[in-house]
Amino acid sequence: MSYKRTLNEYGIYHVYARGNDKLAILSRPEDKDVFLNQLARSQSIHHFILYAYSIMNNHIHLLYKDVGMQMPFIIGNLFENYAIYFRAIHNHTGQVFESPFKSKPVYTLQYFF
Repeated sequence: MSYKRTLNEYGIYHVYARGNDKLAILSRPEDKDVFLNQLARSQSIHHFILYAYSIMNNHIHLLYKDVGMQMPFIIGNLFENYAIYFRAIHNHTGQVFESPFKSKPVYTLQYFF
């Protein structure tokens, strides 16, 4: 099933993804460090704004401001790079994330906070 991504003129999104079958993909501190390092590297390359993040054992939330409508490419690349790491370190085969990452445009201050 395909996921229709809605882009907005403000470029602020709530981005989230979950481990396949609720798999704990970030349960070790080292895994979280790798993800955060990859996120920081991606941010330094693409210059997006990261307002907030939350990393749980089996899913990730980002509050993200896009630059130049690049969010599908940038975030897709971030999650794919993490999946490559996860498969190699944990001797995992198959899908790491449940589906392509999801994103919701943030239109109101209430949703932003």
